[in-house]
Amino acid sequence: MSRRPVAAILVVLGTVLVGSAVARSMDALPERIAPDDGPIVMGFATEGLRDAPLPWSSLTDVVCFSLEAKRDGRLHDGCGWPWTGFVKKARSHDVRVSLCVTARDGGDIESLVTSREHRDTFFKAVVESMREGGVTGLNIDFENFESTAWIGHMPDFMSALTRHVHAAIPGSFVTVCVPAHDQGGKWDFDALAPTCDAIFIMGYDYNGAWSRHPGPSAPLAGDGLDLAEALRGPFGKIVKTNPKKLVLGMPFYGNEWVTSSAARDAKAVKHVGTMSLKYVDRDRGNWEAHWDDVSQTPWWTFRKDGRWHQVWAEDARSIGAKVDLAMKNRLGGVGVWRLGFGDEGGRAWKSIDAAVARGRASDERDRKSTRLNSSHTVISY
Repeated sequence: MSRRPVAAILVVLGTVLVGSAVARSMDALPERIAPDDGPIVMGFATEGLRDAPLPWSSLTDVVCFSLEAKRDGRLHDGCGWPWTGFVKKARSHDVRVSLCVTARDGGDIESLVTSREHRDTFFKAVVESMREGGVTGLNIDFENFESTAWIGHMPDFMSALTRHVHAAIPGSFVTVCVPAHDQGGKWDFDALAPTCDAIFIMGYDYNGAWSRHPGPSAPLAGDGLDLAEALRGPFGKIVKTNPKKLVLGMPFYGNEWVTSSAARDAKAVKHVGTMSLKYVDRDRGNWEAHWDDVSQTPWWTFRKDGRWHQVWAEDARSIGAKVDLAMKNRLGGVGVWRLGFGDEGGRAWKSIDAAVARGRASDERDRKSTRLNSSHTVISY
């Protein structure tokens, strides 16, 4: 026998063995944790956090951010995937890991979600990447809100994607990110909910560089543009019929502006930038603290180079209030953008832990009450 046929046989045998090893590693992955099993606490992680200490005891899910989807369905690796050591560490803490796939060009997204050929390429690439990374979770984060023609196709796209991933990777968990508002009816959240395992509500960016006045990134309540109204309005039907489908996302960051004065209604002169909670925590001792009763968020003022600055961010109290909102509405859980932004003292995470515990205790009381009431027969005379 010549060397070439022997080499060919070895290549084929190696491919079979590698494929078997991949199959065995996927079989060993934990079963999907359904939203009904308890509150999800999800955190998004970027490549720089692969070796960083994380609040593992507070988390149920981590999302690795991200591979980029191209218009023809191919994936671009901009995050050093796979994160083998990170995934191993997460699994040692019983934390489920999802791979995030992003797209930011509206035309590219429309081409991807409407073309059967591009979809098929994308579905295959996603499953291959999940298997390569040894993860059972997939998160889709498509965002371009200036070009919106693609949004109406998302329920059909997500339904087909979820079916494909579930079939290819038993026990997989598929989620999709959406804004906290329906963009004038462009998003049909009621149609989207049945197409995936959970919807991650990006409950932030209510204010930012575009704002005429400084304000909170994630107001709990307010003038109708707030998280409580989002749960009553565009997500209201899901909250009533299947709230476990929803995961409320919260910001671990805030915004700083140069302002016309120190007043609550001051004009925004210049947006300085976003600021993570750990830097707010570091510097807020030098600022004058305020609390906004309407939005249930803190804010701070200070002068620098003769100009007023305002910082609107989150703290343990405001984060806890948002988790309480999610728990009272029986949502599937909460999430944060992003890990690594948290306060150095860990107060925000302690607040999340406490609010989730309150939610679990309330659910248990409701279950006990239901069991007690159902065990008694009421006779009317």
